[in-house]
Amino acid sequence: MAENNHSSTALPVTEAPRVLVIGDIGQHTYHVGDEAMTIASAAALSEGGAAVTLMTRDVDHSARYIGAAVNHEAAQHEAGTPYGYLLFLLFPWAPAERELTLAAFECVLTELHADRERPSTAELSVLPQVQALPEVLHPLAQTVERMVEFADAIATMDAVVVSGGGNLNSRYGWLLYERAAAVRAAEHAGVPVYVTGQSLGPVLNPEDAQVLERMLRTARSVTVREHSSLAWCRERGIDARLSVDDATDYLPTSPARTLHYAEGIPAGQALNELPEHYVCVTVNECTDQQAQQIAHLLDGMWREHDYAPVFLSHFGDPQNPESGDIQAHQRIAEQLSPSTPATLLPILHADQSITVHRAAAFTLTSRYHPAVFSAAAGIPVLALVPDAFTQMRVGGALSQYGLGEFTLPLGMLAGGVPELMVAAALRHAAVASDARRTELLEVLRTERAYLLAQILGSDTETSGEAEAPAPFPAAEQTPALPEPLGATVRAARDLFTETSLTAGFEWAMSDRAHSWDAEHRRQLERARAIGGGYSAHGVHGAHGAEETHPVAVESESSSEAPAETNPGLLARVARRLRG
Repeated sequence: MAENNHSSTALPVTEAPRVLVIGDIGQHTYHVGDEAMTIASAAALSEGGAAVTLMTRDVDHSARYIGAAVNHEAAQHEAGTPYGYLLFLLFPWAPAERELTLAAFECVLTELHADRERPSTAELSVLPQVQALPEVLHPLAQTVERMVEFADAIATMDAVVVSGGGNLNSRYGWLLYERAAAVRAAEHAGVPVYVTGQSLGPVLNPEDAQVLERMLRTARSVTVREHSSLAWCRERGIDARLSVDDATDYLPTSPARTLHYAEGIPAGQALNELPEHYVCVTVNECTDQQAQQIAHLLDGMWREHDYAPVFLSHFGDPQNPESGDIQAHQRIAEQLSPSTPATLLPILHADQSITVHRAAAFTLTSRYHPAVFSAAAGIPVLALVPDAFTQMRVGGALSQYGLGEFTLPLGMLAGGVPELMVAAALRHAAVASDARRTELLEVLRTERAYLLAQILGSDTETSGEAEAPAPFPAAEQTPALPEPLGATVRAARDLFTETSLTAGFEWAMSDRAHSWDAEHRRQLERARAIGGGYSAHGVHGAHGAEETHPVAVESESSSEAPAETNPGLLARVARRLRG
C-alpha cells in the first residue's frame, strides 16, 4: 500500500472531530476530476485537525490510490493514515426505483431514531415503504441491513461534508440520491452537514429538484462554483456562497504514483518523454468530422507555435487501454498531419494528470477539470463544449478568471474561429497578471478555514461566531474575438445552450415517466399475484401518496443534444442578431 501523503498535523486523536467526506471516489473507471476534488477536500480537513473518513465505492481501490487506512479504527490510531472508509449506500439508476429507495430509507431512519425500542431488521422489512422496494441491487432483507449499517455509521460522525462535484442533477440522478440519503441520515442523527464546491443542475425534474432543495436546506453551509448555481439557490431562498472548484489548489504529492495498468501500458516512460512545449488535449466526445477539425487546429498550433499535441485522458479504465477518452483521442490523432508529433497518454493518477496539465503551454479540452487545473495555473485554455451541462460548468469556472468567452460549441469548429480564439488566449496569457488567480486561491483557503472553524466549534457555544467569507468581486471578461464576430459566437452559444437544455429537460421528464410506467406495471403485477392491494384510482408513488399515470414524452438518445442536431441553427442565430 502506498504511503499516505496527506497526513494530519492535527489535534490529539481524542479531540479530533470525525468528519465524513463524500465524493465520487473508488469508481471502477477512474475519473481524475472526481478523485482530485475529494482528495483535496479531505487533505485540507485532515491537515486542519479532523479525523477524516472517505465515502467510497471501493475500499481497496481508494486504499491503493490514496494510500489511506482501510477502516476507521486504523485511521484513528496509525500514524500517517488519517483516512477511514465508509462504503456508499448504492442507489439504482432508474428514477422510480431511486425515489422508492429514498422513501424507504426515510422510513427506516424514522423508525431507528424514534423514541422507543430499536426495531429489528425483520420489523423494518415489513414497513409498507420498504415492501414497495424493487429488489434491484440486493435482496430486500440485505438492503435493509445495509441501510441500518449506513445510518449507524453516519450517526457516529461529528460532521458530514458533501465535497464538490457536478452530479446534483437528473442526468446523474442516482448520485444525487446517494448524497441525499447520507444527508438525511445525518439530519435524523443530528449531525451537521456542509456542502462545498457544487454545480447544481442545470437539468432537474421536479422531484429531483425537491430532493436537492431539501438537502441544501439541511446544510449549515453551502458553496457553489458558478453563478448559475448561485442563482438557483437564491431563487429558492437558500443561503449559498460562490466559491471555486474544490480541486483548484490540488497539490500533487506523489507524481510518481501510478494506476494499476493492464500489462504493456508504458505510462511512466511516456511521461518521461513529453515534449518541451505542448498543448494538452482532453476530449471526451466528438464526431468523425469534429475529430478532423480538431486535428486541423492542432496541426496549426504545431506549425505556428511548435506546440506538440499531448492527449491526456481524464476518464478511463486502467485495465482497458481502449476505454474512456482514449477513443476520441485516437480518432483525432489519426487525422493529424504526418509532420505533427503526437503523444497519447493513458488515464493517469490525479497526481500525474495535474502535473502534466501545469507543465503545458496550452489546454484544449471538452472536459471541465482540465480547464480548472489550467486556469488556476495560468495556462491559456480553449474549451470545446458538447452540451449545456459542460457549458454551465466550464464556462462558469473560466468566467471567474475573466476567461468566460473562451468556450466554443463543438458544432462551430469549422472556419477560422477556433484559430482566432487560440491566438486571443495566448495573447491574454502573455499580459495577464497573477492577481486574479491569487485572489481565487485565497477565496478557497478562506472558505476552508470557515468550514473547519464551523466543524471544530460545532459542539461549543461559540460555533456561531465564525463569520462567513465576504463575496468576492466579479472578474472583467476578456474578449475572445473581435466584434461583431464575438457577438455572433455568443448568440450561437446561447442558442446552442438553450437547445441543449430543452432536450435535456425533455429527456429527464421522459426518463422519469417511462420509469414510473414500468414501476406501475410491476406494482400491478405484484398486487394481482397476491390478490389485491392496489387502489382503483391509482398506484401508490414514492411517498405513499396515490400517483396518477404519468404522461409519456418521447425519449432522447442522450440527455444533452449537440447544437448541430438542430437544423437551421445559423439562420436562427442570424435572426437573433437582427433582433
